[in-house]
Amino acid sequence: MRALRPERLELIDALVAETEIGGITAGLLEKDEHLTDALQALFALRLDGMHLAFCGGTSLSKAHGLIERMSEDADLKILLAAQTQRLSRTQLRKRLSELKTVVSATLAGIGLVEDRSQARALNENHYFCSEWAYARHYGSVAGLRPHLQIELTARTPVLRTELCQIGSLADQLAGRQDNTFAAPTVAVAETVAEKVLSFLRRYAQHRAGLLLHDWDTALVRHIYDVHCAQVRHPDIVAAALRAFPALVTGEQKEFGSQFPDLAAAALPVLTGALRQAGASAKIQAEYTQNLLPLIYGRLRPDFFQAFAGFERLALALLATLEKPGQGETDAAL
Repeated sequence: MRALRPERLELIDALVAETEIGGITAGLLEKDEHLTDALQALFALRLDGMHLAFCGGTSLSKAHGLIERMSEDADLKILLAAQTQRLSRTQLRKRLSELKTVVSATLAGIGLVEDRSQARALNENHYFCSEWAYARHYGSVAGLRPHLQIELTARTPVLRTELCQIGSLADQLAGRQDNTFAAPTVAVAETVAEKVLSFLRRYAQHRAGLLLHDWDTALVRHIYDVHCAQVRHPDIVAAALRAFPALVTGEQKEFGSQFPDLAAAALPVLTGALRQAGASAKIQAEYTQNLLPLIYGRLRPDFFQAFAGFERLALALLATLEKPGQGETDAAL
């Protein structure tokens, strides 16, 4: 099973002992080391008719440097080349199944061990998720899974991707810049808009009793991420507004059969979820208990501060659903 080399453990010990690093723990740095190596291995793949792009909250932290919390997982988008998109349904399902095999072999090849009981594949392999264990040298981190979760989704970004440099948190704290790699990364504005939409859609579906799995109490990370991204990158709002209608259309196509109300009228469903979430004592408790322990930076908004920022952007995004022509977006790379 994969374990850190002695020199990496020495670096982590030195950082924790000698550096003013807020809430960062040795266990958190250890997990980030394995996550960084997993990402580097995946982005080194040369795939036929498709490529990967970094996305989600981990990209806001590791690629864009906008949030300071440890992530539960790594999210990647699978971008299909034009010729791959023209494959038949059966051929595309097979091609994505082959990618799933390549991803598993790649992660196993660097010493990670898959918990096969947790593997999931949905929507004809357009989404697949796996969990990977590593040999832990340090104790677990409160509120953080003791394994890596890797999720891949075949979906073309709405906005142009960006090429970002990725490195480990330990190297960043140590001032080292010679051990990074480049990865195509979804734009901040699109990731933020997706986070607003994902949280509201899932919360509405959960409230309606139509979610196909248990409510994920870690989803409050979206509230924190959206707030912090706006604080540190306020010029993303205009691009987020352009992207949002197309993202909603995609969400309706993907989840409309599970959640007919969303397919019929997204605006009232999402607006109602925003209002209900802001007043929910359960959501507030999840934020305090599950999110705050994962923040290692100085920007530590409480629930009311973070939700206020989330709500402002959500209301602006939802307003675009009432305005024809707001769905025009940049072409994705």
